Parts: sequence; structure tokens; C-alpha cells
Amino acid sequence: VFDVVAERDFPEALAASKARKAQLPRDACSGALVVSNTDHYFGDAAPRLAEAIAPFIARALGGECRKQ
Repeated sequence: VFDVVAERDFPEALAASKARKAQLPRDACSGALVVSNTDHYFGDAAPRLAEAIAPFIARALGGECRKQ
């Protein structure tokens, strides 16, 4: 699970992300990310978002998400 929110996301989304963080699986892949300098829609941050989630996808598809 990779929980991604924007720095200037809706207050409800930011609060929910904080609450979910403690419930994330304890494995080598799961985590949370706040994408800086963007809002809920990510606007022109798509390249930064893709760059940030690419390592997670590679680990997940590579079978590296084993429980720690």
C-alpha cells in the first residue's frame, strides 16, 4: 500500500492519510508520501508523482514486499 496525498490536499484527505499511516502493512514496500507544492489534483506535478511512485511499483512487481 502506498498512500499518496498532495501537500495542499483537501483537509479531509490529509487527516485521513495521517490516520491510515499507523495501519499500513509492515512490509518493505508500504508507506506514505506527501507530494510537495501541489494540490489535490496534482496539476503539473504528474512527472514528480510518477518519479516518486516508480520505486514502489518496481518493488511491488519485483516481489520485494515481504513482511518485515
